[in-house]
Amino acid sequence: TDSGLQSRSNLRAVPASETSVSLSWTKNSTSETGFKIARKDEGSFSYPDITTTGAGIVNYVNTGLATGKTYYYKVKAFNATA
Repeated sequence: TDSGLQSRSNLRAVPASETSVSLSWTKNSTSETGFKIARKDEGSFSYPDITTTGAGIVNYVNTGLATGKTYYYKVKAFNATA
């Protein structure tokens, strides 16, 4: 287990347009491979991963969203395993 791998904090989601949301977060890890971004919409129970970022990336713009829908996000640091 890598003690340098910690959860992110301060996740913010801000509308970037009618069909996109800009996500940003605070990086608390010292050795992550990247971050997994998961999303669900209203009425869903699970958060499937929609993308991953590289190490040190602290923002992502989710495009192609439906207008008038509510979306929920989770961001988690991860390490690749050999």
